[in-house]
Amino acid sequence: MTETTQVALITFVVGPAVLALVSWLLTRKKLDRIDRNSAITRDQVANDHPTNLREEQDTRHDENQSILARIVATQAGQGKAIGGIRDTLRILAEADLLTVRRVDHLEDTIPRDQLYRPPNPARHRQELHP
Repeated sequence: MTETTQVALITFVVGPAVLALVSWLLTRKKLDRIDRNSAITRDQVANDHPTNLREEQDTRHDENQSILARIVATQAGQGKAIGGIRDTLRILAEADLLTVRRVDHLEDTIPRDQLYRPPNPARHRQELHP
């Protein structure tokens, strides 16, 4: 075997075989790690129920949607009630403002000594017992 044949043999047969072996070893290591992780995942996802996990999740999702729909409907009703309370409070605040304005007007037009007179207890007793 000539030297050129030996170089060609190493270059075209042994070299690729070594590269293939190294590549296989590295890939095998990764595949083992993936296999271990998938076994752990399978153990966590598997259940002892007659239904599968996806069906259970769909059922729970539907239940949660109906609960959330009821909550939203309740909040909408509460929002209307709160709106009514706000309207009532606004009306009361406007009435209070009008009352304050009327009292201010009365204080401006009636002399101060006539605005408030303490009741005469003797007179009051006379009216009760004539």
